[in-house]
Amino acid sequence: MSKVALITGGSRGIGEAISKKFASVGYNIIINFKQSVEKAQKLKIQLEKDFNIEVMLSQANLSKEKDIII
Repeated sequence: MSKVALITGGSRGIGEAISKKFASVGYNIIINFKQSVEKAQKLKIQLEKDFNIEVMLSQANLSKEKDIII
């Protein structure tokens, strides 16, 4: 069974560091981000290449209920 981590704000700053840490120990990652699609896509490619994991991107402002799709 694969381990998966959902990282909010996962494409920059502390969130990016957390994404990299989870990836380094074998977790597949879901990166939630609010603004920069380009930055999130770049990180996705890097993590998949460096750690041989799967990365999914989710663009949403989690402080706004309308952005959350369940």
